[in-house]
Amino acid sequence: RQRVPGSLKWVRVSPDGAFALAGDGSGTSWRVDLKTGRVTDGPPVALVSADFRRGANGNKVYDLTDPKAAPVVDSNTRDIRAFLTDDLVLDFVDGKFVVRKLGGAVVEAYPDVTHFALSPDRKHFAFVFKDATCRVYAVSPEGIQERFTLPKPEGRTNAFAPSFSYTGRM
Repeated sequence: RQRVPGSLKWVRVSPDGAFALAGDGSGTSWRVDLKTGRVTDGPPVALVSADFRRGANGNKVYDLTDPKAAPVVDSNTRDIRAFLTDDLVLDFVDGKFVVRKLGGAVVEAYPDVTHFALSPDRKHFAFVFKDATCRVYAVSPEGIQERFTLPKPEGRTNAFAPSFSYTGRM
């Protein structure tokens, strides 16, 4: 059992199980060596890629394999919200969500989104739109494909927040 000097919003364990990164969601994070229990300041990231090679905060992308490396400012992005794949990110630009290649052009834009959720395995994500419908998308090497749309709940005019369980079920 270890304590970090703050409140946690997220924790991610490295694929090899050697360390964990934990963060408060604002860019403050801690690196925990899972063998020794030693807690040190981590890179100022708010989220990490599935392969644990990159972390991001706003439009800054950090190389997590080299803690001394300076962050790369991705001038194409504004506010990275998630790594969908190792090089595909969900970005928030001018009031809308966009999927883009890291450092590259927009793949798809999604206006009128109020909430989103990403499955733990990063194979699916869901958007809730202003009309209270929820659309679920699949992420694959071929790109982004809409899988299905959930109708808005009967009698509701406001949106709901989607979530995925640890098994990937919605």
